[in-house]
Amino acid sequence: MVFEHRGEYESQWAVVVSIAAKTGSTPRTPLNWVRQHQRDSGQREGTTTAEAQRVKELEREVRRTAQGQREEVHLPRARLRLGRYGPRRKP
Repeated sequence: MVFEHRGEYESQWAVVVSIAAKTGSTPRTPLNWVRQHQRDSGQREGTTTAEAQRVKELEREVRRTAQGQREEVHLPRARLRLGRYGPRRKP
């Protein structure tokens, strides 16, 4: 949107302010969109959307693996409490 209307305004900031007023957001929001688009297209350095998504996926996988390992650690203790064939009976 910003790039489409750039020729109608004196500066990029003027476009951003105009779009922010139309969308009901602060000017920072469309400016963030512009900068993220520049990162994704290689015009600006930084983390691309695809890289950020991959990091989130990897973090989620690490959490699942850690949770599985914690559950495996607790399983033998639960078996000990239950005994070999079920709960222990009081004599």
